[in-house]
Amino acid sequence: MKLVNQYIIPFKGLEDGEHSFQFDLGKTFFDEHEILEARDGKIAFLVVLTKKPQLLSFNVIMYGSMNIRCDRCLEYFDIPLSYNGKFIVKFGEAVEDNTDEIWILHQNDHELDLGQYFFDCVGLSLPLQKVHPDNPNGSFGCDQEMLKLIKMHSLTDTDQGKDIDPRWNKLKDLLNDINKN
Repeated sequence: MKLVNQYIIPFKGLEDGEHSFQFDLGKTFFDEHEILEARDGKIAFLVVLTKKPQLLSFNVIMYGSMNIRCDRCLEYFDIPLSYNGKFIVKFGEAVEDNTDEIWILHQNDHELDLGQYFFDCVGLSLPLQKVHPDNPNGSFGCDQEMLKLIKMHSLTDTDQGKDIDPRWNKLKDLLNDINKN
């Protein structure tokens, strides 16, 4: 179920000055955006809008956590996320000239939907490799049983030499000769 108008700031009726808004993202947001691969989470966005006659300035702070799958052991864990950003909204006719920091809205627009912006902030805040944090003793925080299974089924350096087609050894020799030169 998609919630309409959930991430919209109606700026037209606001007086000039500073205005604060808070948006809370939860399971519904993550269900709508399955590409984030999160099972659940609680993320808050604090948006401070400074309104001037022909300009809107936004300061955005995001904090919270998501429940995602570990890339190493495939167990779910909570990963903390944070983000600080700023952007400006100007009014004009060329609304397709938007950049990351400057958005241009048409003079007749009266509200701003931040749903896509929130999605982008969450996605960009995720690390490339999502793994459990290490334990205080320095060991992996992953599921130890799963790590044992992975190690048991993966090839080691000594396993790689066993029962290899001899044609691959010839190709490996060629590669070694190339690397020497």
